[in-house]
Amino acid sequence: MHIGRKRSVRRNFIFHLLDGVFFMAGLSLTSSEIVTSVLIHRLGGGAMAVGGVFALFELGYNIPQLIAAPFVEGVRRKKTWVLIGGFLQRVPWLAVAWL
Repeated sequence: MHIGRKRSVRRNFIFHLLDGVFFMAGLSLTSSEIVTSVLIHRLGGGAMAVGGVFALFELGYNIPQLIAAPFVEGVRRKKTWVLIGGFLQRVPWLAVAWL
């Protein structure tokens, strides 16, 4: 592997890893699954309703990825799709910060 390419692969890996670490740390501080589960419990929902909230959040997070995967798999250059997805995933959190 060419030295310049090796450096860029390493740099991209480090930045992507740091992005994931900070994004997941931020999500853990504002976990909507926990807040919504507590709200449903306080409103009188049973254990099935509280557990169902977490399942719905997981489905809402994973189903779009499963739908998009076959389209992106055939694309030669995937970085654009990763950047668009990451941007769309993080923009709502910027709006939350402004509120």
